[in-house]
Amino acid sequence: MVFLQCSLCKFKGKRKNAVDHFLKRHLPENDVPYFCVLCKFRAINKFKWEKHLSSFPKHISAVNSCHTMLSDKVYCIESDKKFELDISPNGQLIPIEYTSVQPSNIPFEENIEPVPEYSEEVVIVEMTEEDQTIFTLKEEISNLTDTLVKERNQFENYLNKMEETKKNLKSELNQTKAELHVQNQKNKENQTSEKEERRKDRKRSYQEPNKRIRSVVVVPKRRCEHF
Repeated sequence: MVFLQCSLCKFKGKRKNAVDHFLKRHLPENDVPYFCVLCKFRAINKFKWEKHLSSFPKHISAVNSCHTMLSDKVYCIESDKKFELDISPNGQLIPIEYTSVQPSNIPFEENIEPVPEYSEEVVIVEMTEEDQTIFTLKEEISNLTDTLVKERNQFENYLNKMEETKKNLKSELNQTKAELHVQNQKNKENQTSEKEERRKDRKRSYQEPNKRIRSVVVVPKRRCEHF
């Protein structure tokens, strides 16, 4: 039977197991066809990936425990690289001849070094009371921070409106002062003109009686003679 041996470790196994081993153990994250940032799940084909995505609700407890913010972009990474392993004597997986008949008391070599298993099923970790308290406090802090930011923005908007109102009032005040100054100047000019007219009138009133007096002719009385 043909087995494949990993070129980077002592793992040996069938093609399917060897490919799965190399994918999960040695392949860089950027080269993994389908990679979950949250739970580090790796998949070769889209079927397994979609099956993993269907278990997304099971991540919620883990998210609450580690306080991880999720979004579609950071949760799922789909590589545009085609996944192909080099299976050759000098490749990533090396073909070897392996006999299926072995003494039962000799352990299988592929179990010498444990390989971490990645499953589509996500293990839900129960939160302790302390974790729950920390999570609750962080939630409250986050809510208070959001409220503070909102109120600060509202206050800044209020200050901007007040500053704008102040500028408008100052502009109106300056305009009113200018109008009052012009009006006062006109009033002063009118008062000066009226005073000048009254002075002229008084002067005329003094001159006109003198003219009348000079025009009067005094006729002496005639003495009556008695015969």
